[in-house]
Amino acid sequence: MNAVSLKRLSSIALKVLILVLLIWAIYIQLFQQQQFENLQEAFYENIHTSYILIIALVLTLMPPVWYLETQKWRNLIQIEGKPLFIDALKGVLSGVTLAFFTPNRIGDYAGRILFVKNGFKAEAVKASIAGSLSQFITTIAIGLILLSTTLFKFSGIEINYLQLLIVSSIIFLSIAVWCFIRFDQLSKKLLQLNIFRKWSSKIKQINSYTGKQLGQTMLFSISRYLLFSTQYVLLLILFGVDGDLFLLFGLVGISYLIQTIIPSFALLELGIRGNVAMFLFGQFGANELAVLAATSLLWIINLLIPALIGSLILFSVNFFGNES
Repeated sequence: MNAVSLKRLSSIALKVLILVLLIWAIYIQLFQQQQFENLQEAFYENIHTSYILIIALVLTLMPPVWYLETQKWRNLIQIEGKPLFIDALKGVLSGVTLAFFTPNRIGDYAGRILFVKNGFKAEAVKASIAGSLSQFITTIAIGLILLSTTLFKFSGIEINYLQLLIVSSIIFLSIAVWCFIRFDQLSKKLLQLNIFRKWSSKIKQINSYTGKQLGQTMLFSISRYLLFSTQYVLLLILFGVDGDLFLLFGLVGISYLIQTIIPSFALLELGIRGNVAMFLFGQFGANELAVLAATSLLWIINLLIPALIGSLILFSVNFFGNES
């Protein structure tokens, strides 16, 4: 067997392995849930013709969510001839596929660099890390504000403590956003401290971004957060979860905050999301099964569908150089 044939067979084997692992991950997350039968019942009971418009709207918001993620990543890649948008989108969707079954979603980085020119892979990974950091800051900061304001409106906690919590959260958001956008100034101070010197190379990498780039990145992250939060609230309404819109958005934000803080493995992600959401909404009398159905459908729309699209893209990738 010549080298070309061996490369072709190896590439086919790798693609088949990725597909098998993806199907296995989907099976683990969807069909091995303890409440899968009840989940099916919730879908059948609530999906009626009158609700098709809501589902269509949620599906319509999915492409903008991934458009923003793609633009955020592409905006941070500092190389001449950065990938075209379509190539960047292919990388992002391929990353979603590989993240499905890899620890700490590390496959996301591997998928993205497939569509970046050789010699610039490290730059693409750096851009991914900076983009993830901006989304993390966004989720934590907005989550803290929604936590404090939701408690303020719907709990009986002493108002003075709540006022302090709200003010503290707003200050945290302002500081977090400023630190991210003005990282060039902050990094100079950090590198003067011994505790941060061992991370000097990573700090200097992020420091290479301009304030304008980081500001745009933060806007992309906030916009993306608002879109998928709106999708979640629409699906909660679809499945009959009643409540003040402010409360629904507040609980969604708190749910994202908790999910971000809790360490998780990709294969357990849907279960963790569902349990966190059911607990939070259950405190306000919501039907837990309806909450689980909304959470699962959002996961299917925003992660499973893009992952399946990414798997098709990966089948067109030449993993081992020239195979022909």
